[in-house]
Amino acid sequence: MPPKKIRPATAAEVERSISKTGWSAYLYLGAETDVGWKNALLIDDDPGFPKLRVFRVVDLDEVSAWAHGETTGGLVVTDKGKFSTHIGRDRTESLSA
Repeated sequence: MPPKKIRPATAAEVERSISKTGWSAYLYLGAETDVGWKNALLIDDDPGFPKLRVFRVVDLDEVSAWAHGETTGGLVVTDKGKFSTHIGRDRTESLSA
């Protein structure tokens, strides 16, 4: 399977994807070759997360409102973009953590 296209191009795309109540976005901050991104793709393919959109961030400036200075790992953005939680890189590389 070829790698998925990198999303988002802009923060506006993330905001559109979580504009409905109850939807969340997982923003991976890292390279396409990272274990954490491969795990994120598994989550994205899992039908158990129907209201979660997974993105790999290329331009950290696009997500600065949610990143709060973090440059690696993952971010979970909820409540229509008002809140974000950072997940450390070590946890993004482990599906059991």
